[in-house]
Amino acid sequence: MVVINGVRYEGNNVTVNGNKIIIDGNVVNPEDAKEYHIEVHSDNATVHSESGKITVHGNANKVNTVSGSV
Repeated sequence: MVVINGVRYEGNNVTVNGNKIIIDGNVVNPEDAKEYHIEVHSDNATVHSESGKITVHGNANKVNTVSGSV
């Protein structure tokens, strides 16, 4: 499960590219925000993000960020 700014989504693989968020290959459009707070509640999760705050609850497989905190 992935939580973005308080909204729950199902999935393990998250990509944040600008204001475009993709979870398991599906584009999701959460509320318009300048920054995203992403929580991943899963083992074997993969996260790629350009910015934002990422919290992983479980064992992340891979986390990449350009300018964000994990």
